[in-house]
Amino acid sequence: MANQDISELRVYRDKLRGYTTGELEDIYFNINILRHPVKYRLVMMELEARNIRPSEESPGAARSTNLKSWLEDRPFFAKHRPIKAATLSLLLFCITAGATLAMLAPIWVCAMPLHFIGLQTAMVYFACAPIPLILGAGVGGRLGGRGIYGIWVLLGVLAAAILFDLTGAPSAILRSVIQPQGGGGFQFGGF
Repeated sequence: MANQDISELRVYRDKLRGYTTGELEDIYFNINILRHPVKYRLVMMELEARNIRPSEESPGAARSTNLKSWLEDRPFFAKHRPIKAATLSLLLFCITAGATLAMLAPIWVCAMPLHFIGLQTAMVYFACAPIPLILGAGVGGRLGGRGIYGIWVLLGVLAAAILFDLTGAPSAILRSVIQPQGGGGFQFGGF
C-alpha cells in the first residue's frame, strides 16, 4: 500500500511539472489543504522550484478593468491595432456617457416627473450636479481612458451633460428659482 501511494505521488509530481504556471496557480488556489496535505506540499514545492510566489488573493478576485488590456487579449484586436484603437475609443465614449447619464438620472427624476423644484431643491441639485460628471470621468479613467484616450472620456462626459441639458431638467430647475411660484400669502410692496 505504501509503495502504491508513493508511486501515485511521483506521478502527481511529474504531472505538476508539466503544467503551466497559470494551471499550477489554479491548483494552488483550489486544492483542499485538509484533504490533500501531501499534494498541497508537492504543489508548493513545484511553485518554489519555479521561483513563483502566489499572491494572497485568488486570480479571479482581482480582475483587470482596463479595456485596453482586455482588447489586447483578443486575437483579432491584437492583429488589427487601428481597429482596436477605434473600438477602445468608442467603448470609452459610450460607457462614460452611459455611466454619467445614469448618475444624472436621479436629478432628472426628482425634477421632472416628481416636480421637486424650488429654491431649496435647486441648491441641492446644483451642489450634486458636478458629482456625476466627476464620477463618470473616473469610471472612464478606471477603464483605461488615460493619455490620448482621455479625450474620449471627456467627450463622453460632455455628451452626457448635453443630453441631460436636452431633457429640460436644468432649465426647469433654473425657472423654479427665477420665477416666483405664486405662494399666495401677504407680500410687502404689493408685487
